[in-house]
Amino acid sequence: MLCFCFACIQLHAQHQINGKIIDKKTGEALAYANVLIKDPDNKSIITYAYSNEKGVFILEDIELDVILLEVDMMGYQSYHTILEGDALHSELEIRLAEDASQLEEVNIIAKKKAIRISGDKMIFNLEKLGIITSSNGLEALRQLPGVSLDKDENVQFRGNADVQLMINGKPTLLKGDALREYIRSLSGQNIENVEIIAQPSARYDASGTAGIININLKQPKAASFSGNVYSSVGYAEYFKNRNGLNLYYNDSKWNINLGANYNRNNSVNHRNITQTIQLEDSIKVLDQQNEWLPKTISKNFTAGIERNFSKNHKISTAFNYANSHSGELTLGTTNEYGNDNLYRQVKLRKEIEEPTKNTSGNLFYNYISDSLDTQLDVQLNYADYEKSQEGLLQNTYPINPTPQNEFLLDIFEEIHYKLFTAQADGQHRFSKQLKLESGAKLSRIKMNYSSDYAANDSSQLFIPEDLLTNNFTYKEQLFSAYIQGSYQLGKWNVLTGIRAEYIDYSGFSEQLNQTNSNNYIAWFPSMSINYEKENHQYRLSYSRRIGRPNYLDLNPYYQYLDPYTLEIGNPALQPQFYHSFEFNYIYKNAMSASLYGNFYNDQLTSVIDYRDNENYNLLFTANGATGNRLGISLNLPFEPVDWWNFQFSFDGYHTREESKIVNFSYDRSGFGYSMEMYHNLTLKDNWTLNASGFYSGRSQSGNSVMNPLYDISVNVKKMLLDDKLKLELGCQNILKKSMWNSVIQQDNVTTHWINRWETRKFVFGATYNFGKGTSKKVKPTSLQEESSRM
Repeated sequence: MLCFCFACIQLHAQHQINGKIIDKKTGEALAYANVLIKDPDNKSIITYAYSNEKGVFILEDIELDVILLEVDMMGYQSYHTILEGDALHSELEIRLAEDASQLEEVNIIAKKKAIRISGDKMIFNLEKLGIITSSNGLEALRQLPGVSLDKDENVQFRGNADVQLMINGKPTLLKGDALREYIRSLSGQNIENVEIIAQPSARYDASGTAGIININLKQPKAASFSGNVYSSVGYAEYFKNRNGLNLYYNDSKWNINLGANYNRNNSVNHRNITQTIQLEDSIKVLDQQNEWLPKTISKNFTAGIERNFSKNHKISTAFNYANSHSGELTLGTTNEYGNDNLYRQVKLRKEIEEPTKNTSGNLFYNYISDSLDTQLDVQLNYADYEKSQEGLLQNTYPINPTPQNEFLLDIFEEIHYKLFTAQADGQHRFSKQLKLESGAKLSRIKMNYSSDYAANDSSQLFIPEDLLTNNFTYKEQLFSAYIQGSYQLGKWNVLTGIRAEYIDYSGFSEQLNQTNSNNYIAWFPSMSINYEKENHQYRLSYSRRIGRPNYLDLNPYYQYLDPYTLEIGNPALQPQFYHSFEFNYIYKNAMSASLYGNFYNDQLTSVIDYRDNENYNLLFTANGATGNRLGISLNLPFEPVDWWNFQFSFDGYHTREESKIVNFSYDRSGFGYSMEMYHNLTLKDNWTLNASGFYSGRSQSGNSVMNPLYDISVNVKKMLLDDKLKLELGCQNILKKSMWNSVIQQDNVTTHWINRWETRKFVFGATYNFGKGTSKKVKPTSLQEESSRM
């Protein structure tokens, strides 16, 4: 009976056709091709599908044993073939040839696919947006809505630096110079698309308040060896130099990449802090003028190997080593006034040597089923990070009402992190409509911190000298798991899920013989609803997020910064939670608008507490602020002529925040806005010109007011030697108005803080690309959430 039933099933078996569509000449994957299954006798349509971004298509529930398959795409010749027998079960590779008579129409269609919404992502196709392919990765990112670069060219989203950066869907552990140079080394022409995930779903770590930016690189089409070598020199007030080499090899089985860079950076930060203290019968003013002069040499090496064992199995490993040494000199003068009379002056000289070393590695396994319905990712990640400080702080007193000796403080500090994570993620598509995903992650962190200070005159310290000695050990284990589902119903798509995270941590202070520990479970639901109709795309999304304290902030340490500033840790810190909402609208796959908001409690707040009696500032982090931020962002692309396109971005918001922290309470609200414009001009003879400008209006955040800022930058590029050699000359922040300029009003103390870094920086660089083919990075180490708290 069973044999008979199985035979009947075979007689009426349903087939599944899957394959990939590529350009016959270039081998590039073709997205949005129309795939039709017809009855070969009467040519009636049985079913149809479209290829995805990777050119892949799947057609299910086909009952005929002989079918006619047709593929159509604007700009390409039609393709048709008869499938029967074993061909119904094999994976197809369909190569389409260009139709020269339709090429002009292809360009028009392509621009309509510049921006699209998929699940929790907004996907930006750089080529179709008109972002020039001669851009490097940093230049390409800053042209996207809400993305900007800070003074050190670190990536921010909506002004927030707490953004996770991912490559091919995997977070990277690289930080600072190493991360910046890694992204800069990417060429715009090698980036397939960029995904901005402002409301991450349950499959991502719940930490972070600024979302995720994922850079997807183009896949290699054929065996190739390629690479690039680059060098640039910059000058503002001091010289800087960066140099690097990247090598790539790809074939059907192997993907290997090597990279190295060496950077020298001399810089300066002009800092002015003026505090006005209103006393009962007088006004006291502390006027600090400091110059911070760091000289940094950094070296970084990366290597990655990926092996395709079959079309189903892939394994890779990546390694990174970063080493830097910074010599920091701080020169400062603090003038103390009483009713406009100078009665005390302190001269500061601080010399610090700060070496750091960072080693990380990973092992990654990927499985994809023949039907492409099932996928499994497993990864192990490890990192070891060391940093130390050793130096001398010196205070002298040219003007002082009472006799005081020169003050000397020897400084020693050492910190060592070890991070480990194991993670597994799986997904299965049950039908065209339904897909489920689930996964789990385990992470372990250990930190050892030690510090020691020796003063020649301990009476000049704010606290007893023995409190400055500190030995602290921190251990943390975090386990998380999630499940989420996606359902497609016509033009509607719903993505919903939940993530649970259990954390157990403890910190031990040797000097205080004190252990602070805690454990808790937190739940993070998420949901997005998408709708698309003709030229309009809509999405409404929600997620709950968490912000955890930095490891070192949980240490009950004391740190002497200067004659008027003492910093302490806070072992009582708790995480902060956010409820985040967003509504997105895209018109004609080009113009985008977003309404967003987040509501938070127990925000981790940086506190400046002026102690009147002791005449110094106490800096620490505390929970205590409750508030919200509601905003709107717009991005408008224009193309007046085919050689000139530009992007205009606007972000406006209203904030309200209340703090009940002792000696730092307030209840404030206010508005803020910023605008940015980026121009690309493609000129004759392989010349390109980029010009950008920004304006940030006066804004209120908590008890701090940021004064208006603005500046413009220009960059000229020239391609030579069949586009292999790129020369570029640029000038950043021409108007010298880019700086940190804020006023903090707290009770009877007004603090005006200005940080002016080097501006009007000139840069000349050269990049030579050799070999042929598209580079593909091996997936980097995935420890973004853990390393962000170091």
